[in-house]
Amino acid sequence: MARMSVRDIRRRWPEAERRLAIDGEVIVTRDSRPVARIVPVVERTPSRRRRFRADEHLRWPRAFWRGKPVGPSTDEMLRRDRAESAADGHGMTNDDPQARVAAALGFTVLPPAP
Repeated sequence: MARMSVRDIRRRWPEAERRLAIDGEVIVTRDSRPVARIVPVVERTPSRRRRFRADEHLRWPRAFWRGKPVGPSTDEMLRRDRAESAADGHGMTNDDPQARVAAALGFTVLPPAP
């Protein structure tokens, strides 16, 4: 481990580089006290990210759900919910977002006055 002052490093950088190559580390001092450490840069090769493959991505969910009963799909649950809402007399349609929000908040939705 080599020790060099800030002034020495400024004035004799090639020597500092040689010491770094030999010792692997240079301690920088100011007033005989260590203030920094110079170490060589370790080049890391960036890891290549694998391309997304749907079949590999689905491996975990398939393994997780194997042997468990399959419930209704989201589409089927929405169909049921909308059918129940229509049967309850809410009479909401998909083109009336304000009525949907009001019903979701628990307000009674009345049809428009004639």
